[in-house]
Amino acid sequence: MLTFAIEKNSLVTMSDGLPDEQYHPIGALRFYSITSDEEFAFTQDAKGQVSELVAKKNGRERKAARLGPLMHNLKPQTDPNPARTEMLKQALFACGQGGTAVANSADFAASTKTAFGNRALPECVGVNAVAFLHEQDVSDRAVERHASKVSKVLFYKMAVNRPEQFLLIYLDHAGRIADLDTVAD
Repeated sequence: MLTFAIEKNSLVTMSDGLPDEQYHPIGALRFYSITSDEEFAFTQDAKGQVSELVAKKNGRERKAARLGPLMHNLKPQTDPNPARTEMLKQALFACGQGGTAVANSADFAASTKTAFGNRALPECVGVNAVAFLHEQDVSDRAVERHASKVSKVLFYKMAVNRPEQFLLIYLDHAGRIADLDTVAD
């Protein structure tokens, strides 16, 4: 994942909350690196929202779908689907246990169960609560996780026995968990 911020009329990539590389504008949606042969262009959807990043470096092109807004811009709100949040809590508990808890859960896509294996996921151990922040429809953005096409990305704030963390949940078209990521922002 890549995070961008605006700093002094330039675009900077952020790693661990610190500026990484600086890019200067060469158009409304295009930027070039001041230190390497790299260029970014953002693609907008029909509503004018950024939906994709196209990166060009050394003659090669890579594309990445936009997953959604930065976590620090989001405020907790009521989940429009409270049953889904309850399902998520149970799924996180299963991930914290690992083994048969995940394998026997109907909340995970089959390929995700295989990818997670029998191990407990340390980031899920000790989850006390989750607060819904945002839902992003990405069904038109070709996002895949563990061989499952992702239709929605859910954003949560997670209370655990360590500093506050954020959680991205990737759902397939059937509403099953295709993957999850803990992120700083």
